[in-house]
Amino acid sequence: MTPCFAYLRVSTVRQGEGVSLQEQRAAIEHCAEQRGLLITDWFEEKETAARTGRPVFNHMISRLRKGHAQGLVVHKLDRSARNLRDWAVVSELMDSDIAFHIATEPIDFTTRGGEQPHLSGPT
Repeated sequence: MTPCFAYLRVSTVRQGEGVSLQEQRAAIEHCAEQRGLLITDWFEEKETAARTGRPVFNHMISRLRKGHAQGLVVHKLDRSARNLRDWAVVSELMDSDIAFHIATEPIDFTTRGGEQPHLSGPT
């Protein structure tokens, strides 16, 4: 099993009071099970990704760069970043062989076609 971090994010504290974080967690767990990934650490943030400087995201990225996991799993693509600087950080990680998995979208950043087989389960 490939050791990975999981990142959950909502834009506001109020959104964090609903079911969104639990839904993200369930989708990530299902994805990990389907793809043979081992979630070693969960990182949860209640902050917009429109601006840089998210403390939990930055801490997680630092640990990934130090080799504490071989991959990252997010619920949807927009949960990881919504600004160009953070997109560049995620892209650099992928270029350095950190696997990037999106639980609910069939995008594969490691193949030329970019699609993974459809996986059934929570969305």
